[in-house]
Amino acid sequence: MPLRPALICRKFKLDIRQFVFYVGKATYPKEGIYLRLSDYEYRYNLWDIGHADYEDLLASAYPEEVLLTIHSNFHGEAPKEVIRKIFLRLKELSANEQLLKKYVRHLAIISNLENLEEAVIKVSEDMQILDEKLFPSYQKGRKEGKQEGIQKGVEKARKKAALRQLKRGKLTDKEIAEDLELSMEVLAELKKQLEKGTQ
Repeated sequence: MPLRPALICRKFKLDIRQFVFYVGKATYPKEGIYLRLSDYEYRYNLWDIGHADYEDLLASAYPEEVLLTIHSNFHGEAPKEVIRKIFLRLKELSANEQLLKKYVRHLAIISNLENLEEAVIKVSEDMQILDEKLFPSYQKGRKEGKQEGIQKGVEKARKKAALRQLKRGKLTDKEIAEDLELSMEVLAELKKQLEKGTQ
């Protein structure tokens, strides 16, 4: 038995039952997983959350369990409606608005596994819980977009410098391409642009 469960068992005199929560589309044996190593044997039960009734998880008194509702069986109910119910339940269990927003952000992250992040963000905005700009995915997209903009600016500056070098005619095409870290294909396109401009 791993150290932590063994310590819990010894201290509290409780029978330890371990579960692995599975989120995915593959089918795994319900009887659990058995692992035998040289010094010990290890067995745990596997629980596929996708088979759980969403209302059971939604009724939990623990916000962390309510968050797992996003992975459960919606029984044909519209995802946005279930997400709205999750938000309402989290609101009931949250001591303050800041804590609620923390849970909503976390829900958006784990909902990615179900391709429901956009729905989570939309319902959050509709219920005026959290603005789109405050979600981690928005911040990541903004950062990536900024980085992409910088890269485009650098590429544009290199092309302008290459055009100036081509006009001067003092360096070979290969020297210009290597000096400005441009491909020969890009340089060929720039030469065509230059030729068209001089005609």
